Amino acid sequence: MATSVDSSVLIVGGGVFGTSTAYHLASRGYKSVTVIDRFDAPSKDSAGCDLNKVIRTDYPNPLYAQLGQEAMKEWKDPNSLFAGLYRESGWIMSGHDMTRDWLESSRQLSEQLGREGVKYMSADEIKQQWPAFTGDFPGWTNLYSPAAGWVPAGQALLRMASAARKMGVNYIFGDAGYAKKLVYDANGTCTGVVTADGTTHKADVVVLASGANTATLVNAKEEVTAKSSAIMVFKLEPDEVEKYQNIPIVDDFEQAIIFPPDENGLIKLCSCRNITNFKNKSIPGSSITHSLGDYPFDGCPKEIEDEIRIFVREMIPELADRPLYHSKLCWDGVASDLNFRICPFPQTKNLFIGTVGSNHGFKFLPVIGKYVANMLEGKLGPEYVDLWKWKYGKVPENHKDPHPWPDRDLSELNAKHILPNYKNQTNDITAMDKSDLLIYAKEYATTQDLYDLLGVTSATPKEDIHRAWRKRSLKYHPDKAGANFDSEKWQLFERARDVLSDGAAREVYESQRSATIRREEERHAMDAKRRAMVEDLEARERGEVKRPRREGERPQMSERERKEGIERGKRIMEERRRLMREAEERERLRELEREQASKKSEPPLSGEPRGTRRKTPDGVSSAAESRMDVDSEPPPQGNSDFAEREAYIERRLQELQQRKTAKKEKKKTARKNTKAEAHQAPKSNTPDELQADERKGTPSSSSSSSGVPKFSFSSAASSKPRVPGDFSSTMAKLRAAQAAQDARKRAEAAAAAAASASGDS
Repeated sequence: MATSVDSSVLIVGGGVFGTSTAYHLASRGYKSVTVIDRFDAPSKDSAGCDLNKVIRTDYPNPLYAQLGQEAMKEWKDPNSLFAGLYRESGWIMSGHDMTRDWLESSRQLSEQLGREGVKYMSADEIKQQWPAFTGDFPGWTNLYSPAAGWVPAGQALLRMASAARKMGVNYIFGDAGYAKKLVYDANGTCTGVVTADGTTHKADVVVLASGANTATLVNAKEEVTAKSSAIMVFKLEPDEVEKYQNIPIVDDFEQAIIFPPDENGLIKLCSCRNITNFKNKSIPGSSITHSLGDYPFDGCPKEIEDEIRIFVREMIPELADRPLYHSKLCWDGVASDLNFRICPFPQTKNLFIGTVGSNHGFKFLPVIGKYVANMLEGKLGPEYVDLWKWKYGKVPENHKDPHPWPDRDLSELNAKHILPNYKNQTNDITAMDKSDLLIYAKEYATTQDLYDLLGVTSATPKEDIHRAWRKRSLKYHPDKAGANFDSEKWQLFERARDVLSDGAAREVYESQRSATIRREEERHAMDAKRRAMVEDLEARERGEVKRPRREGERPQMSERERKEGIERGKRIMEERRRLMREAEERERLRELEREQASKKSEPPLSGEPRGTRRKTPDGVSSAAESRMDVDSEPPPQGNSDFAEREAYIERRLQELQQRKTAKKEKKKTARKNTKAEAHQAPKSNTPDELQADERKGTPSSSSSSSGVPKFSFSSAASSKPRVPGDFSSTMAKLRAAQAAQDARKRAEAAAAAAASASGDS
């Protein structure tokens, strides 16, 4: 089934293919696109994370030539995402015995397509047009194409990744983004990826854009071989930059490539003689990437360095012995027929391949993601379906490899690492290319105060940074430290110097640093609970171990657990409300029974019609009192949070407790009033009145010798057990007090009448 904008898409790999695919999917309206990679964009393991790359349209295959023309329009468009990056320098393709046929095929296709200026050039013609070339070009066949140039690759990759992020693409990196294995269900359908931190990332569609690392995730050892091109960088003096800045790219398909100097005076040289990594510890029999995450100091092997210097000596002899400024290994996934792989993975649902740049994929960065998206949606043209299908290692009979030099395995070479090579470098500098500077600027913004490290401030000018670096880092220098040399500390000082000396990298560092400081200030302003939640979430995003829960802290619930908690709270609340209603109903019935019994046993008072509800001394009727437990606050409804419902129940219980306490106080007040009234009652009652009072449970006015009134209740009332929460005894006492007061009034009235009668007589 074709992918739609409602599908969730997980892209494994943040290099050229992964970044372009994410960008084009987001442009089409996909709302759930996630890219995972071991490194943040631009990924250091990507072949595209480089100082520069060739941009050209010259191909013997018309499909790639057409694709190159489409990409070139984007590179040159002043309104495109990549505006200002493309430098058109021209391109000299050079060959020897193994590659002259490839050159001629490319020339013929250029002629058929009507490209102007494509021509063969002799060594003398080259030196005449570009005097900076002073070598003899021995045995070289040179084909010049003016419609070619280069771009700063790392910057271009970062631009597209940033644009994808702005459109909602989610990037996950670190251990949380380092893919270790794919996840399948019982039917063999791919459902997601497990990363190094143990997280399982699930999606409707999984796209492998994993380049040189593809064979670690699927069986691809016959289809994809990780190969590396060794990179060397020379640093030019300012006067030399002007001399060499107009030279074209020279690509000797059997030796190496040289680029014009960039704005920092750096000349990049790239070997065309590939290195493999079959003798690795992870996937025996497969060549996989030698990741910078595991081998951060990989440099150009000594044998290949010597070969590149021979290449330079044949063109520009005066640069051949220039000290290395920087070197690295650049790995890419290479197919046996040098075609990309943009297709479903064989016999697996929901798993797709969109990778294998085969050392020529970067130039298509602006458009290649569109073709991956077309493949996912079932819209890829049949000519590209055939070109980019999974071929199980088969090579077409007419295949021509433009870089036919036999591969060598990394284990067979004298690998040179970057750090031990200080004495062979000018100014004791181990430098990095532009893309590395931007990466380290972002990384150190959250972990290091580079200004404090070098003893400078943000106002320190660029020209003083190097002086401060030399002063602060002197004791860490290899010559000074000797056996105590700390390579990591030394590297930190050098990176601090390079980041703060470069305008763009320094701007990125200061921007990210300011944002980090603001976040810290906001975090300190938070309460402890919210701060702990934010720290926990950020730790998860970085792929770190989840923060242990503190004592008394509630565990975070999943959505399912939260819903179950809400339903559980509803049931508890309804049960408590039911019990409360039943208790109130029982009390109401008992009250009615007592009132009916009282009405039968005593005549209505004067001026009080039968059936009138009597009131307690504080003026609150017993019926109103019995209704005091009825809810005054409606409970939370709908999908309220369980914690809110729990708080509501606790609040209701507190209110009930307060009401119970208030009732106890009323009882005490009633007893005090009854005692006071008893003291004021007449000291002699008639036997009939005493008997009536005794039947009603009314205290008699007879007092003990101590003056304290004695109360007498019927045996039925006194023997009835008290039920917790039952108000029968309280109401009986209140009625007795009322009866005593009425009896006292009648006695006073009788006495007054008797006095009046005697006066009349």
